[in-house]
Amino acid sequence: MRQAGAVTQGSFFPPVPAADRDLDDVDAAAEVGPTWYRPSELELPGAVAWVVVIGSSPTTVVSLENWRVSSNGVTLTLAIRAVERGRRERKALWQALGVHHGRGELAMLLPPGGLRFGFGFADGRTVTSLDESGWTTMPEDVGPAEHLPDRPCLEGLGRSTTGAATWQRDVWLWPLPPPGTLTAVCSWPDRDIPETTTELDADEVLMASRRARAAFGDA
Repeated sequence: MRQAGAVTQGSFFPPVPAADRDLDDVDAAAEVGPTWYRPSELELPGAVAWVVVIGSSPTTVVSLENWRVSSNGVTLTLAIRAVERGRRERKALWQALGVHHGRGELAMLLPPGGLRFGFGFADGRTVTSLDESGWTTMPEDVGPAEHLPDRPCLEGLGRSTTGAATWQRDVWLWPLPPPGTLTAVCSWPDRDIPETTTELDADEVLMASRRARAAFGDA
């Protein structure tokens, strides 16, 4: 990638008219949430160039893509490609995934043959899309900023996106896996995907975490 020098005359962009702004909060520091709940917004992640198929059938492929590794966890895209003959059937499939694909307590809405996925760490710890959110273990006498779950967590990030044959949503895996084998497991009986185990090298994830860096020098 080549980066050119700064433009000294004119601009590539059209002018933007000035707008009235409330300056009260301009200098206020951004609120930083718990470190386990989502990646830091003030950090540039390292990347692992993986597109990992964790389950497949003649009509469906489930993959984990766009691995972005922060200093304390991993953001990745859960991607589903499916062949559906009818528009109504496809819409129903995407809507169902939007409800129960892996948002902690929303797994209670998972049908018996629905999608489930998860990870196994080399030290024996596991986390699945059927587990409740890490927020459910917060003691009453502990504030959100001080809460730290005692087990790995999978959290949904943002909204899902859909196409004619695709459904995607980012998920957050916390914490970073220990060295060794990171196991990804997937099952989706309704789509003829049996329980499938895929072994990954957690050391590559850890190397990517060391490439993560602060977006601002003193952040």
